[in-house]
Amino acid sequence: MDLHSVLLSPKSLASALYYKQKLQVHNFSIYELNQGHVELYVWHEADGGVTSNEFTSCLIDYISNRSTYHTIVLISDGCCYLNRNKVLASNLSTTAKHLNITIQQLYLEKGHTMMEVDSVHATLEKYFRPPINSPADYVARMRLARPTQPYNVRVVDFSFFKRHEDRCSLTSLRPGKKSGDPTVMDIRQLKYTKDGLIFYTLDYSEDWIILPQRRKSSHNDSDVVAPLYSRPRPISKSKYDHLQELKAVIEKDHHAFYDSLTYV
Repeated sequence: MDLHSVLLSPKSLASALYYKQKLQVHNFSIYELNQGHVELYVWHEADGGVTSNEFTSCLIDYISNRSTYHTIVLISDGCCYLNRNKVLASNLSTTAKHLNITIQQLYLEKGHTMMEVDSVHATLEKYFRPPINSPADYVARMRLARPTQPYNVRVVDFSFFKRHEDRCSLTSLRPGKKSGDPTVMDIRQLKYTKDGLIFYTLDYSEDWIILPQRRKSSHNDSDVVAPLYSRPRPISKSKYDHLQELKAVIEKDHHAFYDSLTYV
C-alpha cells in the first residue's frame, strides 16, 4: 500500500496554470498480492486531508470488507504519518480483536521500498496526460487504466473519514523508554493478535517480542467512531480565486464543481 504523489486539478498545458494554485487530489492505493486486485481510495483536499485519521479510515474499511481472511499482512514503507503511528496501530489492534483475525505490518527498509503498488501509480501516470479539468477526470481515467482487471476506484468524501484518534488507546508506539533504547523507526514488523496483544521485531528474521503497551486510562474501544468532518473542508480564499480564474481554460461542464467549493 502507498499514497500516490499529489495530483493537481486542473492539469493543462495552458501557460495560465503555471503560477496559479490548484486543487490537490489524493489517491491511496492498495495492491492485493494474492489476487492482483487493486483498491484505490480517492478524495480531494476539500473532502479530507492527509493525516493518520484519513489513512486509518481507508485501511479499516478495506480490512473490514475482507472478513474471510484469517491473517492480513500490510506491506508498506516506513512513512510515519501514513503507516507507522500510534493511531493506526491502536485501531489495527482493535480491528483484529473485533474481527477475530491477525493483522501484521511489514515495513520495507529505506532504499528498498519498491512495491507492486508502484506499478499501479506508473500505469496511472500514463493516463494522466493533460487536459484534466477536475478530479472527476482523474477518476474516469483510473477506471480505464487496467481493462483486463479494472481497478476498484472508491471515491470518498468528507463523510467517509472517521476520527480514529479518539479510539487510540496507545500513548506511544516506541518499544523502549530510555535513551539508547529502540525507537519507532527501528521497528521492522508489528503483529496484532485476536486477544489484543501487539508484537514487534527489529529485524525480519527475529522472533516476535511483545510490545510494551503504554495505554491511556480511558478510550473508545467500540465499533462506533465519530466522523472526522461534519462538512466539506474549506480551501483558502486565494486558491479559490485562482481556481475561478482558471475556469477560462477549463471546459464549462466542470465549472460548477469549482463554484461549489467553500473557502475561508
